[in-house]
Amino acid sequence: MAAKKSKEMSVVVGNVSAESEPEESLEVDNSGYEHELKACQQELALLESSVPDKYQSFKTKYDRLMSDISGYASIRSGIRPQLQRSMDSLWQFRTYRLCAEINLTLLQGLSEDAAGDGK
Repeated sequence: MAAKKSKEMSVVVGNVSAESEPEESLEVDNSGYEHELKACQQELALLESSVPDKYQSFKTKYDRLMSDISGYASIRSGIRPQLQRSMDSLWQFRTYRLCAEINLTLLQGLSEDAAGDGK
């Protein structure tokens, strides 16, 4: 299946592509979202060495979320624009929430290490 880059799709996951674009263009500046997603991926990678007992659980959650978002991206163009906006917001919220949990876990792990309470 050939895919072309869809700016609207980047609202959801950054670089996910779709075959077609919605009739009504949903122009959204998602540079902040893309930056947050990249930071989240980096923090997740840091968990592997900093808080290894929590890493696999978060990695599984993150991979599942990205898979679910990809599934949504594949049908997004067939959804009316109002519902797209709602669903885009939902997927962004779920992403931000998981990334906040990853960030907090990393911060706690690094703080414990710095205080001498770590492993």
